Amino acid sequence: MLIIKLLIIVVLLTIFYQDIKEQLVYWILFPAAGILFGLMHFFNVDRYLFYLAVISNLIIVLTVLSVLFLYSRIKLKSKFINGSFGLGDLLFFISLCLAFPPVTFVVLFVFSVLFSFAMHIFFKNNSLYMVPLAGYMALFYAGVLLISIFLNAPLLYLI
Repeated sequence: MLIIKLLIIVVLLTIFYQDIKEQLVYWILFPAAGILFGLMHFFNVDRYLFYLAVISNLIIVLTVLSVLFLYSRIKLKSKFINGSFGLGDLLFFISLCLAFPPVTFVVLFVFSVLFSFAMHIFFKNNSLYMVPLAGYMALFYAGVLLISIFLNAPLLYLI
């Protein structure tokens, strides 16, 4: 399990680096993160609970994306993908659906968005047109996984 967590951390830090530096992340990193997240989750819970969690998380993400889509189209009057929301962010959200049980997913998702907002405000760079959301969120999740390694407990999968 430690090897999977370390591989996920490497993938997440690569996503962070590429999103900050170039605002362009190699697409293969998102399925890699999703597969590794899925393996980590699958090995920590019952198979039925894994499938139920993934479906629940997908419903949550689709709800959030639907609200963002409507806001983008109606209020901002701009296109959604690569207009007000990046394709990499969408792929990262989908890969996160495989990562955690629903309660843990929602808590970490909300805090990762807040972390991203704080990071963007703190390190605001005038050359960045869009917020590197996937990169900031990847950094947050890498930190969460590092903490879980040092605690040496599957605390993320208890709920």
